[in-house]
Amino acid sequence: MTDDLITSLYIEKAVIIKKYLIKNGCSLLDAEDIVQGTFVKAIQYMVDLHEQNLSAWLFKVALHTYYDLCRKSKRYPSYSIEDEEQFFTGIADEVDGEMLFLAKEKGEEITKVLDLLNANQRNLLFLRYEMELSYKEIAELTDMDEKTIKTYLYRARLAFKKKWEETNDEKL
Repeated sequence: MTDDLITSLYIEKAVIIKKYLIKNGCSLLDAEDIVQGTFVKAIQYMVDLHEQNLSAWLFKVALHTYYDLCRKSKRYPSYSIEDEEQFFTGIADEVDGEMLFLAKEKGEEITKVLDLLNANQRNLLFLRYEMELSYKEIAELTDMDEKTIKTYLYRARLAFKKKWEETNDEKL
C-alpha cells in the first residue's frame, strides 16, 4: 500500500465514516478523533493490509473504536434521524412551524421503529437511505457481497414496515 492510496482513501472515506459515526450518536469531536485514529492505524499497518478490503477495514475499525468509547464511558449509541441544529435553523429561516413540528414528530416515530430493529438492519437502512450510498458502496464498506446487501436491505425494509404497522395499529 502506498501513501497515495491512503491519501485518496482519506479524501473519499473520511467524511462518510465521520457522518456515520455522528448519526450513530457520536459527538463531532469524538467522530473526528476516531477517523483520525483509524487512518493512523492504517498507516501503522500499511504493510499487512490488503488493498481490496481496505474500505471495509477502515469502516470496521472506526465503528469498533466508537463502540469501545461507548463502553468506556458507559454510554450506548443512539440513532438520530433529525439533527436539532437543522430544526432550529429551519425555524430561523421562517419555514412553516407546523410543518417543522410534524416532520420532527414523524422523525421521532421513525427513530422509535428503527430502534426496534436489530443493529445490522438499522445500519444498512441508515447507509442506504440517510447517507444515500449505493449498494456497491455499502458492500465495500461492510466487506459483503452486493447481492447479500440487496437481500439484507430487502429484509430490513420488510422488518421496518412490519414494525411500523404494529406501532401504528397500537395507536388506533
